[in-house]
Amino acid sequence: MPAGSILVADDGYRHPDVLNQALSRAGYEVRLTGNAATLWRWVSQGEGDLVITDVVMPDENAFDLLRGSEDAAQPAGHRDERAEHLHDRDPASSAAL
Repeated sequence: MPAGSILVADDGYRHPDVLNQALSRAGYEVRLTGNAATLWRWVSQGEGDLVITDVVMPDENAFDLLRGSEDAAQPAGHRDERAEHLHDRDPASSAAL
């Protein structure tokens, strides 16, 4: 039985098999994609315990994608100020996070 499920979205990672192998050996089930649309489909279906994502992908900015997933997961009227703070940052300066 896997330790958990990790969804990975990165269109520019040169060796996804290395990441997949390392996480799989650690006991995780890994699903890889190179686009935000597939990642969004997986997340909206409730798949994955953890998401590792590139910030800039051809079809969507990961900050917008994550904001959408937060909105879908939060009860009506709930506000997460920490998430809002992250979304207000310039994506170029967020690379250090």
